[in-house]
Amino acid sequence: MLKKKVAVFIMSLTIVLLTAGSALACACCVERGHYGHSRVKLDASYLTLLSEIKMIGAADLYMTAAGFDGIKGLPEIEKLDPAGEELEFNVTSSFDRRQWRFSLKAGLGPSGSLVLAMPPHITLHAADIDGIDSGLGVSLYKEYGLNGRVTAATGIFRSARAANYHLMFQGRGNGCDNPSDFTRWRLEVNGPRADYAFFGKTG
Repeated sequence: MLKKKVAVFIMSLTIVLLTAGSALACACCVERGHYGHSRVKLDASYLTLLSEIKMIGAADLYMTAAGFDGIKGLPEIEKLDPAGEELEFNVTSSFDRRQWRFSLKAGLGPSGSLVLAMPPHITLHAADIDGIDSGLGVSLYKEYGLNGRVTAATGIFRSARAANYHLMFQGRGNGCDNPSDFTRWRLEVNGPRADYAFFGKTG
């Protein structure tokens, strides 16, 4: 009799745990055709999430067929690689006190840093773009967008003083945002003497 009661208890507990796990998983589920776009306050929860995303490793300079004719404010890089085909970039970043410090080194050559002050708001975008549901909802394409001012610029970035920036993080995930969802970044700088963009993968 005791064994039967224990077996029933274990079975009941298993069902409860499975149900709870399923409910927790589905709290982050989204349906096919989901689309969301909003601009919200950059509060402590978003700042914490952003602090766990790292821009690190290899980076690329965005370049069209116009080459450096379509880029402004990076003369030292243009001098090193006029065709824009061979130079490799390495980026490191840190997030502290509501600001990003973005540092980049051009191959074995010059380097520079940008300090990006966090704006009061963040733009969120999430959309189902392929309609594939694995049984726990669809996987969304996601973007976080930040628009603000460059507050300090050194080295190869010194022409970016007083410029604006647009920093974007991109990735895939469910209805709950996690740092690991965002696997790519893009940084655009635009000002009186600067106009260019870099992009890469998060670490």
